[in-house]
Amino acid sequence: MTTRPGARWARWENPHIGPPCPGGKTNNQMKKNTYIIVFLLLSVNISGQQVKIRLQGEWGEGIEMLLNVNYGIGAYPLCKDRGPILHCTLPDSLEMAVLGLGIFKGGEKVFERKLLYSGTDLALSLKAEGQGIEDIWQKPGLNKEYGAFKRYRDSIGQRMKVLTGLYTVLLDTVSGFHTKVRDALDLQKTSYTAYTSGLMKGHTKDAFGSYVKNAALYFPRPGTAQGEMAEETPGHFFEVYEPLDPLVLHSPLYKSKLEEYLRLIETSASMGDGTYDNEKLISALDKYLTLLTANENILDQTTQALWDKYHHQSMDIVAQHLDENWIAAQCRSGDNALLQERLMAYKRLADGMPAPDITFEAPGTEARPLSSLWAYEGQEVVLVFWASWCPHCEEMLPKAESYLDGKKGVQVIAIGLDEDEQAWGDAKKNYGEWMHIRAAEGWESPEARDYAIYATPTFYVIDEKSEILGKANNLAELKKLVP
Repeated sequence: MTTRPGARWARWENPHIGPPCPGGKTNNQMKKNTYIIVFLLLSVNISGQQVKIRLQGEWGEGIEMLLNVNYGIGAYPLCKDRGPILHCTLPDSLEMAVLGLGIFKGGEKVFERKLLYSGTDLALSLKAEGQGIEDIWQKPGLNKEYGAFKRYRDSIGQRMKVLTGLYTVLLDTVSGFHTKVRDALDLQKTSYTAYTSGLMKGHTKDAFGSYVKNAALYFPRPGTAQGEMAEETPGHFFEVYEPLDPLVLHSPLYKSKLEEYLRLIETSASMGDGTYDNEKLISALDKYLTLLTANENILDQTTQALWDKYHHQSMDIVAQHLDENWIAAQCRSGDNALLQERLMAYKRLADGMPAPDITFEAPGTEARPLSSLWAYEGQEVVLVFWASWCPHCEEMLPKAESYLDGKKGVQVIAIGLDEDEQAWGDAKKNYGEWMHIRAAEGWESPEARDYAIYATPTFYVIDEKSEILGKANNLAELKKLVP
């Protein structure tokens, strides 16, 4: 899908760009209030523990150091210093966190390190010699264990990924090789469980124990096929992971675990043809969001990020569910023009509603009389919103044309969102059997606004009574509407 510029209202990289927060506040109010909360959490102008980082060796000139902390799916700066020494005070309210240290030269990051913080002073020297960087821990605390655990977890995670992939694609369950792969999976699980259990001893209440518990690898139970494995994985995800654990919220763990959960539920809900079991996917998203209701700000950030993701992927049923059941519940929709417009569009363009009429000049006649979509009542119509500049259209439309060719009683009307008439005229020759209309104002054209078009190509199927039969964003969905 090629999306409309600016259509992504809530950005994954910055959760504070988006619809307003709960209570009907405006977008600017939401930003202001969230930043106030973050400032209270992260302000460095109060008493607290000290972080000292010193660079030694051959770093050269123009070095800058930046220390960040996460909150939900966003990262925020604690302090920044030019030169070889960074010294800052952490707020008392920050009891646990995985801090992010970035070292920059000429605006480019040359080194990155995660520091596990558990309410104690941190002091670290980094020595550069030649091409290598040596860690010299003055007060290693939990960070040495954290580094060792992360290396082991990442290593075994890669092995598990390869083994699970092999197991799920091998359908011959009686072969000796298949049995060896299964035994290797079991061995990896057993060794990792023993390793993490040993690490947890003595760390039941500190940041290291919290990190290990929440960051532990989740081992799916592979079956003889991908589908069988996928059915089981999401149900056990929250047996160890707590999304509102303070350390999770103040580390990259929150975003990475959310992404991991989304991969699991999307695999589980996949129909194998590019579409999803929307009810299954929505149920899994509701389960996750319900766990966040005790923290209004994290719930708001996460809901906006999820809406952005599924809206951007043109998964309209999921995006509509998030709008109507979560975003509108967190906001007074009447105070948010963008949300209100979306909610109205859902109702106006629902299946069974009258299709918005489109008036156009009928091609191929000397007088060029005006015609309209409703003039085709008694005939099924497929509206195709596309553009000459859209790479996804170049890929999908020939397949759609081939499929629709010969469908009796179906009229295809292609609406090009092209401001460039010459480019549109050249491109439409590739689809010569369709009736073509140019929406010269592009995204802002009446046709695009009436049908709430934010991505191309988009298909609307109109039945013989000029009512909306359904919307499709890909060929698989189109085939279901026009069998």
